[in-house]
Amino acid sequence: MKGKVLLTYEYNNGSRLFTWPFGVSENINGDAIIVNKTSYITGHLIILDNSGQLKLTYNGQQLDKEFSPLYVKCDTVGNILVNDFYNKKVHMLNSQYQFVRFVITENKLSDFPKSMGVDNKTEIASLTKNPRNVGYNI
Repeated sequence: MKGKVLLTYEYNNGSRLFTWPFGVSENINGDAIIVNKTSYITGHLIILDNSGQLKLTYNGQQLDKEFSPLYVKCDTVGNILVNDFYNKKVHMLNSQYQFVRFVITENKLSDFPKSMGVDNKTEIASLTKNPRNVGYNI
C-alpha cells in the first residue's frame, strides 16, 4: 500500500473503538463515520472528529429488528445516509448527527439494500435484486 498514514484510530481512552470496521465515509466537516459491525448481523456507526476523538455512536432509530448497517455515504450538504440491511431502510442523519428520517423504507424496496451510492443531485442508487434509484429532498 502506498501513501502516507495521517492518523490511526484504534482506541478511545484505553478502550477499543472497533469490533469489525466495515466501511468509512468522511463528512463535509472532516469527521469520519465508520460502520462498525458487532456481529455478522448487527452494528452501529462510530463518529470520530478529525483528530480521532469519539464524538458519538449511532445505534439506529425506530426499528423492528436490530440495527444492521452496511454502508455509509455522505451527501454534498453533510447529511449522512446509512443502509440498514435487515430493517430494509436507509437512515438519514443531519450534519449534527441527529436522526432526520428514513429516506428509503421497506415499501420502496423489494429486497434488502446491499449497497448504495449517493450522487450530487440527492439521488440514492440502491443495489438489490431489482436495482433502482430513489431521489430524496434535503
